[in-house]
Amino acid sequence: MTRPATHVYRSTTQELVAALLAAEKRRDNFKAECDDWADTYPMDSLDRGYQIRYNGHTGDRWFAGFEYVEGDDTRYVRKSAEAPHPGWKFNRRIGCWVADPRTEAGKALARSMPYVKGAASIAEQITGFPTMIIVGTTRDGAGIACAAAEITVADRTATAVCAGDPFERSKTGPSDDFLSYWTPMKLSDYYAEQGL
Repeated sequence: MTRPATHVYRSTTQELVAALLAAEKRRDNFKAECDDWADTYPMDSLDRGYQIRYNGHTGDRWFAGFEYVEGDDTRYVRKSAEAPHPGWKFNRRIGCWVADPRTEAGKALARSMPYVKGAASIAEQITGFPTMIIVGTTRDGAGIACAAAEITVADRTATAVCAGDPFERSKTGPSDDFLSYWTPMKLSDYYAEQGL
């Protein structure tokens, strides 16, 4: 983490640990999965590269689409039937062809594209962990930076390390769901484990 740990939580809940380990395995194989997908669902006869997107806060990764090739018609096409590549549309913001949700073919492509959730998304979904936290404030009290809990698994135990109080902005504090999964850990014990 770029900022020192201020709050650490542990969980040995089998459901959470299993989900985190499964996602870790998928992340290890993600590039190969994208290669296989691009070979199975090519956009056209051209040999196109593809783009992968990554969310730095949650660790999510996904296949975004195929790269632009010189000569592509990237004008906005209102009628999907006129699209030069059925099932795809050009996204000018990210500069690549993405699945077109206006068409059945595009919806099917989007559903099949590789996507793997990061540890933070899984913890948020399963346990209600508020992974996005404010780690600093301006003089008028506005948040100046956000961070996610850094969540790792070792010896069938999940550890969530935060560089700030994840419940700082919560009026109610930790939810019952959160408390049923996570146990606070003393910072002194955590730093001793790290050899610090």
